[in-house]
Amino acid sequence: MINKKYILHEYYDYYELKPNLKIGIKNSPKDKTVTHNTIEVFNQFHEHKYASIFYQLKNPFYKLRQYEKVVFFENRKIFFHTYYVLFLIYRYLESIDFYNSDEYENSFAGLKSDKVKFRKKYRKFRKEIFDMCNTFPGSSKIYAVLFRMMIHNRPFTEIFLNIYTLIPIEQIKFKEDETWMKSIIKKIYLYFSSTPIHSEEIIYKSLAIVLNAYFRQKMQIKSSYALNIVNEILYILFGYYIKENSADLLRKIYISGRLGGLPIFKNKTSNKIYPDSVIEQYDDFFKELKKELPEISFISMDAERFFNEHPINMFFQLFPSEFLHPVK
Repeated sequence: MINKKYILHEYYDYYELKPNLKIGIKNSPKDKTVTHNTIEVFNQFHEHKYASIFYQLKNPFYKLRQYEKVVFFENRKIFFHTYYVLFLIYRYLESIDFYNSDEYENSFAGLKSDKVKFRKKYRKFRKEIFDMCNTFPGSSKIYAVLFRMMIHNRPFTEIFLNIYTLIPIEQIKFKEDETWMKSIIKKIYLYFSSTPIHSEEIIYKSLAIVLNAYFRQKMQIKSSYALNIVNEILYILFGYYIKENSADLLRKIYISGRLGGLPIFKNKTSNKIYPDSVIEQYDDFFKELKKELPEISFISMDAERFFNEHPINMFFQLFPSEFLHPVK
């Protein structure tokens, strides 16, 4: 009998935080030079993209110091949480650039959830499966299956694809002679990794939800102070303020869509996030997964708890690659 405990290790690479990042340096001064070091080190690892913007964020970052953990990284003392906040902001800035690009319009998002266009795409890829000249019919089959699912059960399918924003494609394992397959899978992933986003403000709001949750849950910052810092960051970046209070931003957080592989979060202060029919379908789906893959901890809960409580916590498990090393 195959030991299922090891099946996932055949298909995914696993990583964990480097040891020096798990425990902070005790009694280390939390002065402003550490904030400056943190921004400098982050910029070095990210090709100085958005560097001038990040230096403009020094004032709100200074307000995080009393809640910080000082760690030793790249032979310098840095603030662990500030570095992670930079990583979050960096991802959102990249997503906004993508949103304003031709690549976004040419992705799945460009179809604008139009079922007529879904059917045309389905017929196109269905035809390619049986085309003798098609070098990769398996690729066409994946496209066809996903478009068929979109036509017949879009709510279930969208949620399924939204969950994949929490699983880095870089962790999928391929054999040395399967580099061609990796490029195909990545192409399919990127094509479906965006949904129609109707305004940039939706992206700003998602960032606000993420930052507020991180400040409150991971840094234990009080609500009014956390929201003050969130709004200061948003105003510097976009000239934008969030109108809701910190407590409301934490209520019923869910993934409403995708943008270049980044989850776009929304929140609800009342009513159900998903209809009962979708919850029931996912309860059945998770039960089957639990039977097959009992080692995956997040499917031990029911669908309603998963969708209402879990996505933001899973999102915070995605660290910058320079913070990680492989688990042997």
